[in-house]
Amino acid sequence: MNTSDAKLAQSLYTKDGVFMPTEAPSGLGSEGILKSYEYVFSQIQLNIKFFIEEIQVEGNMAFAVTSSKGTTLIKATGDTIPEANRELFVFEKLNGEWKIARYMFNKTEPRPYKMKAIIATKPGGPEVLKIVETEEPKTQTGEVKIKVRAFGLNKAESYYRSGAYGIFNSELALGYEAVGEVIEDSSGTFEAGQKVATAMGGMMLARHGGYAEFITVNLNNVIKIDSILSS
Repeated sequence: MNTSDAKLAQSLYTKDGVFMPTEAPSGLGSEGILKSYEYVFSQIQLNIKFFIEEIQVEGNMAFAVTSSKGTTLIKATGDTIPEANRELFVFEKLNGEWKIARYMFNKTEPRPYKMKAIIATKPGGPEVLKIVETEEPKTQTGEVKIKVRAFGLNKAESYYRSGAYGIFNSELALGYEAVGEVIEDSSGTFEAGQKVATAMGGMMLARHGGYAEFITVNLNNVIKIDSILSS
């Protein structure tokens, strides 16, 4: 969303948008609402990106869970405010068209966000695995961020976890083959929400594998997969 999106924001409050209509100013009308948004956007500058986390469709109803991050610049003071939210969009299909039925959001802490990962706390069998909270990985140039839906552990990784190789890192999650949806790709190669598969290139990388909620991967190691395939 940026300063040019006043019409988009205004449309959410119109009758067709069905966006929390009970909270729209009574009798103001679409023109008045649009002018209000234009004034708001003239006072601030938004630089916010939205990322799709999950989409589900059931008949004529659907919902999308998204997250957003970025900054708001207050032009009058020059202050920059970090923004981080999670949103829930509920859609209803009416006369063959999808309309926004409800929208909810809550403020979250500015990045770095936290995620859950499973790590081996010491060399050993499955009993050494533990769920931990750690920082969500940041995307570097040439990388894709993926929300993990499924992952694989190969035999070499089980040997590594057991300590058989004589090297061990108790801070990294294993699982270097994974399937999921693209959350972020600055190169534009993959669209947000695209289903992909990746082989990350070995367990000696200084990064989390797929035994975590999110991973970052070199885009050359990512391929699109058909949406009809399950994870």
